[in-house]
Amino acid sequence: PTAVTVMYQSGGSVHSWVEMGRDSLHTTAYRQLAGGQEVVHDDEHKVRIEGLEPGATYYYRVCATEILANQAYKKEFGRTVKTPFYKITLPADTTRNFTAIVLNDLHGVGELVAQMARLADSIKPDFVVFNGDCLSEPATRQQAWQMVHSLTTAFHGTSTPCIFVRGNHEIRNAYSSGMLSLFDWPGGQTYHAFSWGDTRFVVLDCGEDKPDDTWVYYGLNDFTGFRSAQVDFLQKETAGKAYRHARHHVFIHHSPLWAEEEPQDPGAVSKPCRALWTPVLKKADIDVVLNGHTHRFRHYAAGESGCLYPVVVGGGPSLKSATMTIVRKQNKTLSLEIINAQKNKPLRHKATRRHFMWPALKVLSRCGAAELSFAPRFLLWCLERQRLVGQRFGVSTIAIGTFHTGNECRNKKEHNEVDERENGGRQLHLRMHKKRLQTKGRHRQQSP
Repeated sequence: PTAVTVMYQSGGSVHSWVEMGRDSLHTTAYRQLAGGQEVVHDDEHKVRIEGLEPGATYYYRVCATEILANQAYKKEFGRTVKTPFYKITLPADTTRNFTAIVLNDLHGVGELVAQMARLADSIKPDFVVFNGDCLSEPATRQQAWQMVHSLTTAFHGTSTPCIFVRGNHEIRNAYSSGMLSLFDWPGGQTYHAFSWGDTRFVVLDCGEDKPDDTWVYYGLNDFTGFRSAQVDFLQKETAGKAYRHARHHVFIHHSPLWAEEEPQDPGAVSKPCRALWTPVLKKADIDVVLNGHTHRFRHYAAGESGCLYPVVVGGGPSLKSATMTIVRKQNKTLSLEIINAQKNKPLRHKATRRHFMWPALKVLSRCGAAELSFAPRFLLWCLERQRLVGQRFGVSTIAIGTFHTGNECRNKKEHNEVDERENGGRQLHLRMHKKRLQTKGRHRQQSP
């Protein structure tokens, strides 16, 4: 990227600007202009700064002078305030390593936000994605501001980019349609795409979780047309240069398309989106899909429950059920870790016959300064193209298991432990954490 948008709110009418430069001593002032005029009539401010250098570090601060009188032929100004300088570093096309975290369904639960923020501080992500239902049901503009600020403050949004994905609860209540002005999505839509180094992230918006004619919407929704418009977006995106040249592709949307449906309203979201988008998505070469909405952590291999690609569904809005997905890119390897919010309780998932049947493992790891015991606490999915990567425990390499997802494994000589049946190219590997390993039984590898 060569541009950033700095967004902020004021307590009244102000003359404001953003100072930005490669250091704090040499800066340029930028303002929000509309038709040649500075925007001073609103408390909401959005300053777009372009012409920046990818991969460079910048320092910026926001300055504002209060406007006491704003008449046709008279202006009066009051005091001026300035924020501290904040530091940001832009990704470049050559960026190969990054860490991101994805959260979903926080629902404004204060203790959960605080705990997840503490975990994020120990991880130090390059950017944060809030995958829906994190800004639930805004009734007023002030409440919407408060919810956005609570998350961007907790996760250091002044220096860490925060990307908000719309879920169904962001669409409800009196100010829900006004929420769109609080963000600056690429292309001006709630569905969009962006690159971080050689990884392409595609964000979709499934809309509400019930049909448009459900009585509680009172005829005010038309997500049928909204979902149809995303078909054209997907066709252009997947055919575009940025997508085709990306090494990895991660799709993010709040509601699952193929995974387990909500018992109380099965298929209300997944069926219409699946019918419209699948013809494009099945050709899209996706590494993994990240969802939320069901409040139940699940992971699915490609081919399971109708999933075209590996799918991770995040947990729910409580310390007991919440999860954090950590996306790490190291050189050519893209990996996921899924951790829970509680430090003393394991993250458990009931394996099905298409999943790994977990061996009797006890893993010790660390989260911040606290030592954790869980079985397993981390689920580390290593995604790599046409290559099997084992997990090192001590001096030996052990292939714990493999999800096969696509073409044919290419490197037979170097990786002859891979079953050469019609399995395929990019494998999704689930590895245990590297810290300590104690086994209560024999390791088993189950065929996918």
